[in-house]
Amino acid sequence: MAAIPISITVVGTYDDTLAFLNDVQTATPRLLLVSGIQGTSQKDAPASGGRPATKIGDQELVITGFLYALPDPTAAISTPSPTATAPALPAPVTGKNPLVPAAGK
Repeated sequence: MAAIPISITVVGTYDDTLAFLNDVQTATPRLLLVSGIQGTSQKDAPASGGRPATKIGDQELVITGFLYALPDPTAAISTPSPTATAPALPAPVTGKNPLVPAAGK
């Protein structure tokens, strides 16, 4: 069995975020162990940067835990050839900050 650490951030109304938390634990075929929940109340704010518009009373939940999966025992295990060369990495772009998101994404 493989334990995959996850972190999910959900923003919405109190009822919607609790319904999401319930569904993620009970309505999916995978086993999810929630090990932590952090809730933060939201203020009136317009949608921006991929976040929805929020109103007073909305909340942000950060759910951490482990998703469990059984590896396929019949899957072939591939091992890299010891003589294989590593793929070339792209060269950095001079003057471009790699931590700034690309426009339109």
